[in-house]
Amino acid sequence: MRMAIGALAGAACLGMAGAPAMAGSHTWDIGEIFSNADGTIQFIELKNGNTAGEIFLAGLSVTSNTNSFTFPANLVGPTNNKTILLATAGFAALGGPAPDHIIVDNFFSTSGDTITYHIYDTVSFIAGQLPTDGCQSLNRVGASLVPGTNSPKNYAGVTGTVFANPSDTNGDGAVNVPDLIDLLLCFGLPGTGTCAEEDINGDGTVNVLDLIELLLEFGTSCP
Repeated sequence: MRMAIGALAGAACLGMAGAPAMAGSHTWDIGEIFSNADGTIQFIELKNGNTAGEIFLAGLSVTSNTNSFTFPANLVGPTNNKTILLATAGFAALGGPAPDHIIVDNFFSTSGDTITYHIYDTVSFIAGQLPTDGCQSLNRVGASLVPGTNSPKNYAGVTGTVFANPSDTNGDGAVNVPDLIDLLLCFGLPGTGTCAEEDINGDGTVNVLDLIELLLEFGTSCP
């Protein structure tokens, strides 16, 4: 009987030795949240500390009060000091760091929401707390959320700053003379093709309403 028990115990130990290690996914935190005023340009950045094996994200989700995104696959490690960038298609079109995953427009509400990564991390903000000026984001600093210039970074390590202001028609990070010239060159034309960006309010025509919006934003920038 002792020999049988010993053999069984030995077999169990061998079986455990051949099994994969426990899945790592719990050290990712929500580090940065960004949105423009209408919620079409948003990103959520997950950050990991100095932990190498946090790759097992397949099937885990990031949720808001109204939307959910589920990771379709595991990561390729190591994950030390890595970030994962979830963003809307509008953010991707700005030409900043390429999102690792696309989320739907208005994934979270700009007037207050709770964002959760699986069971491991949750961030909540209230009305008026999230900047929507197209430049600032909410950054996780300890237990606090602090406004600051947005700094999205994807898993490949590409980082940058975006300026989600529709009056910045040429995408140079400032509403200035070149934007005004672009608008005047398109004035009176349909807001399509090469004049699509100059149709600031999206009514189909580059007109005085777009000019007014640009002038109201004139001189603003994102450092």
